[in-house]
Amino acid sequence: MTISITIPVTHWGYTKGKKKICAEKKTLADALSHLHRLFPDIDGHIVDVNNRLHPGIEMVVNEDLIFPFNPWLVLKPGDQVRISSIITGG
Repeated sequence: MTISITIPVTHWGYTKGKKKICAEKKTLADALSHLHRLFPDIDGHIVDVNNRLHPGIEMVVNEDLIFPFNPWLVLKPGDQVRISSIITGG
């Protein structure tokens, strides 16, 4: 099952400029583990060791915000996972 994962511009430095990857994974947790194996520098910048989203990160699957975050969400072929950075300031 192939899904795509889009990486936010704020994290391209951890992925050597790679903006999107494809993977064959069954759950969101599996897909994120795959991303971390490909790009170890991104580890800890998306989810922590307890599978909680890092502050300032949102996860969207097929235009649906995954809130509360559910790492065990089952993915279907063709699903598009988008990792978004929440930029704030004042």
